[in-house]
Amino acid sequence: MRRTTSSTTMATRSTKVRVGLCALSGGLVTSAFAAFFCWIVLYTDPESGGFLGTPQDWAPIAAIVGAVCGFIAGVVLGTLLSAPRRKPAFGALYGAIGGLGVSLFLMNKRMPDWDSREGFFVAAMVPLGALSGFVTSLIVSAITSTPEPQQQAGYVLLNLRQDKGDESS
Repeated sequence: MRRTTSSTTMATRSTKVRVGLCALSGGLVTSAFAAFFCWIVLYTDPESGGFLGTPQDWAPIAAIVGAVCGFIAGVVLGTLLSAPRRKPAFGALYGAIGGLGVSLFLMNKRMPDWDSREGFFVAAMVPLGALSGFVTSLIVSAITSTPEPQQQAGYVLLNLRQDKGDESS
């Protein structure tokens, strides 16, 4: 009876570790994509600056803000992808839905008269989310496919087979 409880505790612990690793990987992947995207949008802005400086001067700050927001969104995405074991297509779908949600949040219930750069920034959240979900699901599938160590009832399993390269000794 006691061994069943310890094996259940070990399985629960490994599940928590797996979900935590998937959430962390989702956060890091989405954070990197969002930071680069926010940086590139401001760094390539052709406008001249005002009294606060040029948009190029603000690009590193935009990258930091994008990284923080991307990490939060990526942790949620990684957690969603770790619970059910899905294929990368579902990860891309979940990411695209998340990107669409971010786009709708940025539009804030109205359709402003943006120029093409700002419209591109909002519209690009959908493929950015899809790419992030796809890469995160690939990492999640690699994490979940690693075999978990099995604990036998007090036994140690030894591999006594010789490899083909060890026959000469």
